[in-house]
Amino acid sequence: MIQLSDYRWEFYQDKINQWQWRKFVANKVVAVSSDSYYSRQACVNDARKRGYVGPIVRSPRALQ
Repeated sequence: MIQLSDYRWEFYQDKINQWQWRKFVANKVVAVSSDSYYSRQACVNDARKRGYVGPIVRSPRALQ
């Protein structure tokens, strides 16, 4: 059974400095943002529409 503690959301800036999010379950990516956002808040708002309820965890810039 997957517990809430197994879920993790990551917000990061891509190579062109736009914000994106990723959702992890058991350390595996299970969902990603389909768009890039100019502001972190817009990215968080999109993630909230898809179930994000916790604090923001920022990661270093993604190497994509």
